[in-house]
Formats: sequence, C-alpha cells, structure tokens
Amino acid sequence: MKLFFGRININQEPRDQLSKAYYYAEKGTSYFGDLNTIEDFSVEPVYVFMIANSQVHLWRASHWGDDGRNLYFKVVKEAIEGMTGAWLAAIKYFYMPLDLIIFTIKRPYKKAFFQLIVDPALTEELLLSDDFYNEETNYRKIRLSADKPEAVSRDLQLYLERDEEWKLAEVEFFDPEVQSYFRDNTAYVGKGRKRKDNTLKKVINAELPHEFDADELPIWQLYDTFFCDYNAAEQVTESFTRAFYKYSPGPQASRWAGDLVSNTIAIDFSEKDLDRDLDQVNSRAELNVLMNLPADSQSNQSWNLMLFKEAHAGDVVFANSGLNKLVGIGIIIGDYQYDAGAPFYRHQRAVQWIADKPWEYTSYLFPSYKNLFRPDTFSPSLPYKDILAAYVKAYPEYENVFREKDLYFVTDEPKVSELQIDEEDLPPLNRILYGPPGTGKTYHTIDEAVKIIDGESADDHQQYKERFDILKGEGQIEFVTFHQNYSYEDFMVGLRPDAEFEELRFKPFKGIFYQLVQRAKANYLAAREKRSLGRGFEEVFAELVAPLEKGDKVTVTMASGKKFFITDVENGTIRFEKEKAPSIHTLSVSTLQAIVEGNREFNSGLGVYYQPLVKELRSRQAKETGPKETMKRYVLIIDEINRGNISRVFGELITLLEDDKRLGRANALLVTLPNGEQNFSVPPNLFIVGTMNTADKSIALLDIALRRRFEFIGYYPDLDVLVKAEQEPKRVKLLKFINQQIYQKKKSADYLIGHAYFLSKDSLEDILLKKVIPLLSEYFNNRSEEVSAIFEGSDWKVKFSDSSYRWEVTEIKKDANPDENI
Repeated sequence: MKLFFGRININQEPRDQLSKAYYYAEKGTSYFGDLNTIEDFSVEPVYVFMIANSQVHLWRASHWGDDGRNLYFKVVKEAIEGMTGAWLAAIKYFYMPLDLIIFTIKRPYKKAFFQLIVDPALTEELLLSDDFYNEETNYRKIRLSADKPEAVSRDLQLYLERDEEWKLAEVEFFDPEVQSYFRDNTAYVGKGRKRKDNTLKKVINAELPHEFDADELPIWQLYDTFFCDYNAAEQVTESFTRAFYKYSPGPQASRWAGDLVSNTIAIDFSEKDLDRDLDQVNSRAELNVLMNLPADSQSNQSWNLMLFKEAHAGDVVFANSGLNKLVGIGIIIGDYQYDAGAPFYRHQRAVQWIADKPWEYTSYLFPSYKNLFRPDTFSPSLPYKDILAAYVKAYPEYENVFREKDLYFVTDEPKVSELQIDEEDLPPLNRILYGPPGTGKTYHTIDEAVKIIDGESADDHQQYKERFDILKGEGQIEFVTFHQNYSYEDFMVGLRPDAEFEELRFKPFKGIFYQLVQRAKANYLAAREKRSLGRGFEEVFAELVAPLEKGDKVTVTMASGKKFFITDVENGTIRFEKEKAPSIHTLSVSTLQAIVEGNREFNSGLGVYYQPLVKELRSRQAKETGPKETMKRYVLIIDEINRGNISRVFGELITLLEDDKRLGRANALLVTLPNGEQNFSVPPNLFIVGTMNTADKSIALLDIALRRRFEFIGYYPDLDVLVKAEQEPKRVKLLKFINQQIYQKKKSADYLIGHAYFLSKDSLEDILLKKVIPLLSEYFNNRSEEVSAIFEGSDWKVKFSDSSYRWEVTEIKKDANPDENI
C-alpha cells in the first residue's frame, strides 16, 4: 500500500474535479509528483487523502486518462468526519517532514500530491476503518511540561530547561532537520507578530503540565511560531520565502504613474471606520467588525486590506490594469503606513519598482487561467513564475534584473533535438554484462566504460586500463559492488553516524550514484547552455568563509538591510549571530548547498538568512572561470548488480533510468528525494554498466525490475582466449569437457565454468582443487558423487576421500597400452 496526500482547488476550473473524483493535469507534470512513477494502479493499492477547502476525503487511485491527461480515483471516504488538514498532519503513523506540516494547510506551487512515509503498523484494514479516525491516541499532541520527558514520543513535547528556556524533546518519526529549527521565541511576545503572539501566549499562560490537540494548537502554528524566526513572515499562513500579489493602482490603473514616481502602493476604502490607522488591528475578524460585517465574514474587501497590511518586506507585487494587463513589477520595502495627511489612499506601503513596461496576457497562455488577475485590489498572484518567465521572454533585458533580486522563474526548455548528445551513435544508456563466473564480465567493464566515453575501440586491454584509470581520476567513471546489505542510503542519499562526535548524532550522506549524477548533470547543463562549468559550491563557500581562518567574522547583509555575522563553520554547521542579539544561531551547510544548486527551496523560517548567502554564492559561481564546457559522458559500473535488492537500492530511481525519462527528454521525470531535495533527475550523459553472475541468481528473477531499463549482453566461456594466451592444450580440452558435462546435467549455460579460471599460473591440479571443484560443489549442492561424475571420461579423476575428507585429483596418464592407466 502506498499513501499520499493531495490538494485540490475547487474554485479553479474545471470545477467538477471533487464531485467526479479526478485531478486535472497532464501526466508527467510536477503536479502529480511521485504518482508519475506508477503506471498501473491495480498492482498495489494507492490511497490519497484529498484536501479540499477544510475537508479531507480518502480516495483510491484508479487509472490515468487515455489521453495522458488526468488521474481518476474511486471515492473511499467522503469528507471524513472531523478531519481537517491540521488533524491529518497530526496522525502518528505518518513520518513528519516539512511538507506534511505545511502543505496540509497551504496550497503549494505547481505540485498537488506528496507521498507519505507510513509506519508499517498502519495497515490497509486500519486505514479504511472509521474507528481509526475517531481514536484520539492515533494523533500527535503538543505537550508542555516543567521537566524534560523521560521517554521519546511521537508527540511534540516542550519542556522548560532550568525554568528559563523552552526546549523540544526528541520527537520520534519526525524529520530531525525540522526539529533542529526549534528555538524559544517567547521573549519576543508583543513585538508585532500578532498571530505568532497568540501561540506564544498559549504556551506562556498554560498551566503545566498541559496538552493541546490539533484544534487547540495545530502543529503548523507551533512550527510557525517556535521553529521560525519571530520577525520572519508567517511562514505557513503567507509564504515560505516571499509572497506574490497583484495590486490594482486605482480604477483603470489611474494611479499608476503617481505610484511609479513615488515608489509606493496605496489602497482606499469608502467605509468611514476604515479611515484610520490599522496598525493595531490584529486579525481579519477585528477588521470585519470595523467594516460592520460579521466577524467571520469572507468579504473580499477585508481580505484584500488585511493582506495589504500583513505583506512583508521582500514580497513582490504585480501592478495591473484590468484582468489581463501587467503594467509594472515591484518589491515591497516598507512596513504598513497610514498617511493621515493624504486626501485619499491613506493605507500605503513603500515599494521599489524594478520593471515598468506593459505586458498583455493572452487567455489560457497559462493552463487553467482564462484571465491573469482577479478583479480586486490586492490579492495573491499564483502563477508568478509563469508571469516572470513570460515577461523576460518579452523583455530579455529584465532577466538579470530579476535574478539579481532572487526572482526565480523557468524559461522555455530547448527542444529535444537541441539536447541530443551524439545521438546517432549513442550507445545504450543502461546495460548488464551477464554470464557464468570467470567469463570476464568485470574485466570487460573497463573496456566498455572507456569505449562509451571515448567512442574509440582498441585491441589492447592494457591501453583501456590506462585510460580507465585517468578517466576515473577525473571523475567520469565510478565503480561500486552491490551486496545483500547495500541500500538506497548507500547508493543515493541518507544519514550516517557522525564519528567526530562523542555523542550519537547523524549527518547527511551522499552516495556514489547521487554524486555522479550531480557531476554529469552539471556538465550536461553547462554544455547545453554553452557556458563554462563554473565553480562548485565547495570552492565558493570556502572562499566566502575564508576570513574565519584569520579570526574575522563574515558579514552578511539581508534583503531588509539588516546584517548578521557568521562566527564559525564546523561539522556542517554554520554558526551566526544577529546584529542586535549576540546569541548564536545555526544554519546547515548541506541545506545551503541544496538551495544553491537548485535542489531545495527556502522552506523554513531560516530562509531569510539563507537567501543572502545563496545570492552571494551564486554570484561568485556565475563568474566565468574558463572555456565553455563540452559534453562529456559519465559511467557508473555496478559489479554484481543482482546481489543487491534492486527495489531497495534504486527505489524511485529505476524509472528515472529509462531513456525517455532522462533530463531533457520528451517524458523527463523529476522526483523529490527522501531528504527533501526537489527536482532530482538523471541526465542523458550518464551510462550504467552492470555485471551479473548468472550462477548466483537467474536472470529471469530480474526481468521485471531491470529488463525494460537495461540491455543484456551475454558473456560465456571462450576457449579462444586460452589459445591466444598460449595455454597448454590440456587446459583447453579440460575446460571444454567440463562445460559440456555441466550443460548436459543442468540444461543451462548459467552454470558453466569461465575461461578466466584456467588463465592462472597455478598448476591445473591446483586450479581444480581451489577454484573449479568448490564451484561445482556449490552447483550440485555438495553432492560429491555428482561432482566426480563431471570428470568421468576426461583425463582427470576427481574423488572425495572418506578418510581424509578432502578432494583428490589425479591426472590419468596414458601410455601405449590403453588398459594400463596410472
């Protein structure tokens, strides 16, 4: 059973998705996430908790649409009673990453489905039971206590350390990196973040011990208040990094010219009671009352004005005229102000306008958007990346302006034909050399790897080996051997114990395949974009923090103009102190690297600190440091590929290995890794060469997992190799005889003896005793009589001694009298 949660917008076309139980999008797009990897939903049940407005439904995935559009479901439970996004996130059987905290109550950009990591104790029967959702013990609680809890729990347990500071006890089945974000913000209560203050007061005023359920204090509110910087935007309710809004500068954009000159945005309302400073208005309910509306009114006017007031410095505004015309783009740089001296439009914000050329939107240029903007004053603009990309396409001179302001967008990808890398003679991307032991499979991987990269063929293996060593040293070839305990965490990403610490702690680990993919992808993208490879993260980061070696702090200026100071970098942790608060805070080097390399977003309250570092490091990387990169090929050799548990080692990667699923191809797939890294893909310049011992495991056992993704090349005993090596004729004769006997008994070539065993400098007797007979014993389950029978009729007598319990090998020498054999 696989389990996902998803979100559906019932206010967006087509509006019958909820009632007819389907999700409208193209198969293979980012909306479906890891659901894209599942072709047949009848093989294994796939359930989705579908969130729509404040209700949660349980659906079961049924099938993809025939035209490659839409995923259709069967309704299992409609509107689960009492279930909301907050309660869904609190289910104890779900491993809790940041996605589960956030996207159960906030709609993400261009992604609708997220796979859940589920405790095996949650069976399908339990999932489908109504009692499961009614049982209080199935949900995490937030518990407060005066003393540190003795037991680790899946509840979020906060305790007071020495009656001074709130700490978070270790939370079981909960992302450890998210746990590391926790900080005590109670000292900031009353400093201006009203929503956070409400949560802080609940904790401060609680009588200990105390517990909250998901209605009383949702986990996302605790995260927003205690895991994020107090002065950052409400990370969950507004945005992770920055929000994007449309702003109407008066009727028919009548105020646009004045706003552009004054670098402001301003809104006005006719209600008399709104002609006042709203700085002390703490909620939309309060604002509704001022507007003579019910406290729970969903009025657009109160919503617009509250958004305008609560938007944060760094948020982006799109100034519009009508529903489909963009007139300017700006970045908010000032807090909410009320200008009592202005005749009208007294609610104001300072803005830096960065673009002022008009752009007209064409209906449905962006899927599902007939009109680009809502017909209101100030509201979120969801397709902001599409808007920025289209604007740059119309006005290329703004590309650098947007990038300097950390406005990210995706330009059109080149067509597949532009991405081809010597496609006419392109060797197969994935191949397995299979055959019985001793046939030279591993030996020939050296030759195969060099031929893939250089495209040249040589007769001399020694030449290949010399070139192989050079390419391996340059990072174009990697070699790994699979075994029964080899795992995804070894191959891709995972956690490893940090041996440098006395106490048990873990650090992120990047496996050999992950590293080679990143190397190949960097080359592929640079060559495709006709630029130099640039400098890597490690180089520019070391350059940035170099002053620390001299005892100096590294000063970092944030978008707001405030500064913080890096004081130390050790064991993957960046320690820094704020300008006016000397206490030490931390950032993660691995998280910073993932953001710089585009594999992760600013998805925590620390985003405001990561952002200027990312900008600086990318700026250093962007400087041309050498000639334009040329396309290279990279090879991963996997020896004994069939000895590993393929599904355990490859996981979702098995689909990404397919030719048409590679980066830049027609059906390219991007996946999110377990460590949170987004948009992971495998480039088409990465080749995999595996070896497989057919005597160890039949090739048929691997057909389902590998046959479609790999080409299989057979390697069998080759007597000519012995002849060319000038081995004595009796070795050639004996090998041929043994293999004929094996084939007659086993009816399979999988169990033959390879020629490599007979290339040894050892005597033929030693070869039989030390290599061939042990292998035959394994083939015939240690039945000595069957092993001896293999040699009957040959020039050798092989017998197991009952007295010495050893194998005895005797060469049958013949003289003129055939009846007298010694």
